[in-house]
Amino acid sequence: MSNLRDLRNSEHLTLLPAAYQCENPLKGDRYKLERTKAVYRCKYNYKDKQDQQEKSRYVIVKIAERIAADTEINVLEKIKDCLKTDKNTELSRKFTAYIESGNLDGGDPRSRFKWLSIEEVHPPMSLSGFCEAIKDKKVPCPHAVPLVFFSQIHSALKFLHEQTGFAHRDLNDGNIILRFMEKNGDSATDATTSPIRIEFVIIDFGFSALIAAERNIMDDVEDLRHHTAELCDRVKEDLHQTKGWPEIVKHRGTEDWGKFRHALQGHYDPKTGKDEFNNLSLLGKLFKEFAETVIEVQREELETFIKAIWSLWQNHEIKMKPDVDEISEDSEETGKAGKAGATGGTGEPKYTGRPVID
Repeated sequence: MSNLRDLRNSEHLTLLPAAYQCENPLKGDRYKLERTKAVYRCKYNYKDKQDQQEKSRYVIVKIAERIAADTEINVLEKIKDCLKTDKNTELSRKFTAYIESGNLDGGDPRSRFKWLSIEEVHPPMSLSGFCEAIKDKKVPCPHAVPLVFFSQIHSALKFLHEQTGFAHRDLNDGNIILRFMEKNGDSATDATTSPIRIEFVIIDFGFSALIAAERNIMDDVEDLRHHTAELCDRVKEDLHQTKGWPEIVKHRGTEDWGKFRHALQGHYDPKTGKDEFNNLSLLGKLFKEFAETVIEVQREELETFIKAIWSLWQNHEIKMKPDVDEISEDSEETGKAGKAGATGGTGEPKYTGRPVID
């Protein structure tokens, strides 16, 4: 198979293992067709290792060019191995679980494309869609929201860098998605269920690289700060007015919020020629305790906020669509700069796919 044009109706889908029953790419959400990648939602039939019963669940099957596919497989396998040792269930929810992979074109190892299957996070609301929902629908956003995001992605990146030795390098707002959680910790997919928490999940490791250069780490930290700052811009209330905030520490809380915002904007040190806040360890040391305090104080407001976002999704008031059009092999657009052909300075495409709000 030389390209992914018309893959939606291609016979090549039958070359996947029989355990996978592929559906068409779903219009209106993050599963779509691109020139270099196709993503499908599939029903996956398997035998449970514990009770040996035949079961099925939905997973995501990605068909991508070999270089990107092999990179993503290597990173996901490394994450899986490190999590076995770490046994941190909180961290495990920051990534999608890798299942398996294989070659296309009859298993030919020279095939240009490979497939891999990963855990499904449903609904697939991206960070970009989340930000737009807050902005357009005017859902009151408490200070705890950007601090939850900062804390979770900070922990995930720290694990990724220190334990796996990889940097993501493409942490755009389409490669972070939301996992809605019920009280029992399962994904909240039932229309009658109100989630009480959200987990931010890092996906799409096709552009990752081993940490051989400081620049790779800095890119991830810059992306973390940028996205956190964007969420901070959605906060409307004055921290001084926060319900439940002890009177004696109100001023300190407002002061620390200002310091937090300043760190996200960065500070260039002329002596070192570097941004002093472009450092995961320093950011954690300075603001981890502050983030935990605000999240605890605003727990009620946070839960109300999450329920409001979930309600908008359930009522189809948040509509997702790809921001990359379907592009054929000979499209003139493939040579142009932009979202469909963004590069990371190497000339290689960055495998993006950002859902946005209608």
